[in-house]
Amino acid sequence: MAVALMAVAAFTSCSDDNDDKVISTTELPQAARTFISTYFPTDKVTKVEKDAEHTLAVYDVHFSSGYEVEFDVEGNWVDVDAPRGKMIPEGIAPVEIAHYVVTYYPQSGINELSRHLTGYEAELLDGEDLHFDLQGNFLYADRD
Repeated sequence: MAVALMAVAAFTSCSDDNDDKVISTTELPQAARTFISTYFPTDKVTKVEKDAEHTLAVYDVHFSSGYEVEFDVEGNWVDVDAPRGKMIPEGIAPVEIAHYVVTYYPQSGINELSRHLTGYEAELLDGEDLHFDLQGNFLYADRD
């Protein structure tokens, strides 16, 4: 009996406790589909996941090129992540942020951009993290 209980406990602890559900691209909000067709027109979507754990549904879209985009329940992007050594597509970052990066980090580019309630975080190709407010004004830089 003890061995059976241990086996059940081990199986349960190893089981996928992930509440993500794989969905089709057509199930994404229209804003997300428009974003994908605008910034990734030739890239193939390999997987779309809907995170059922959050009170606000979150969608994760994976592309064959290695890019990943996360959307909120309304289809607004919240995170755009390029493969290592690559930059996010031009036009996604607000103009102020893109201009700041080009001006002060001309040898780098944005590898990942996240939008938060209080502003943006841009991770550069060199690993530096830049923080901006909601208007795109630079706040500070740090390294992870």
